[in-house]
Amino acid sequence: MGGCSGGLREICILRCEPFAIWKGLILAWDKGFRQVICETDSLDAFNLVHCELSYVMEHRDLVSKIKDVELLPWSMRITLIQRSANNAADYLAKQAASSQLPYREWSDPSYDINLVIQQDCIL
Repeated sequence: MGGCSGGLREICILRCEPFAIWKGLILAWDKGFRQVICETDSLDAFNLVHCELSYVMEHRDLVSKIKDVELLPWSMRITLIQRSANNAADYLAKQAASSQLPYREWSDPSYDINLVIQQDCIL
């Protein structure tokens, strides 16, 4: 189906997680998917997107971008999952951190990530 990975040279994880959600949703939309479940294992990112929290003001630009994508004509929801069921995202994040590329789109999963995805599906 496809995917993306990348790294931000920012220290704040609370900025990186919603950025990844936004980029993933844009990619899903651009690829023509109209029924999407976006899973995150970051409670902070989930709350940032779904709740009115005091720190939203600092990240309102990303929250606004995610809210705009939510308004597109599709069935899309963002859900919170356990970290142990999100090994594929963790694997890609680690790969991106060690890469020199700021952003990469994947058309087919590599053999290694395919194994991780299969493990996630079992959990």
